Amino acid sequence: SALGEVLKAVLDLVASLLNVVLNLLGNLLGGINNVLTGLLAQVLKLSNSVTSSLEQTIHPQLKLIEQSVDQILDFIDLKLIPAVKSLTQAVLGLLAEVLYLVARIGQLVTDLLNGILYELFGVLASVGSTLEKVLGSAVGTISGVLSAVTGCPGCLNGPLSKGNGGGLLGLNLGKRRRSVIKPLAF
Repeated sequence: SALGEVLKAVLDLVASLLNVVLNLLGNLLGGINNVLTGLLAQVLKLSNSVTSSLEQTIHPQLKLIEQSVDQILDFIDLKLIPAVKSLTQAVLGLLAEVLYLVARIGQLVTDLLNGILYELFGVLASVGSTLEKVLGSAVGTISGVLSAVTGCPGCLNGPLSKGNGGGLLGLNLGKRRRSVIKPLAF
């Protein structure tokens, strides 16, 4: 019985201590919960504030960058590419024109050279024809005179002997034959 009362007192004391410890743990956990909840609320508030601040500063910058990129792409698409296309077409047209002009110049030079050659051959043919007529009649006249002077057409080609009158142009001819040759001298 005394032992029962001591045990009862120890059990009451342990129950009281457990109650105090449980109350203390409950208060401690409640305080930690309140601190953590408050801290979490502060972190969320700060996170929202930072996100809002970043959104307010970065979003307009990103929007501005997006607009700038859109403007650059529009400029390239609407102005630069058509300009390059037209420039390419202009260069190709110019190149075709230059090649045509080079071919035309080549044709004109060929035509000019052909015309000059045609005229030159015509002049040479005319000169040849005139020379043939003049020389032909001169050769005929000279042959006739030589035949008359020497007495025979074959004598000019013979040996230069004193027996046939001296041969070539009558170098050893008598006075009568020299008088015929003298008026023909140039």
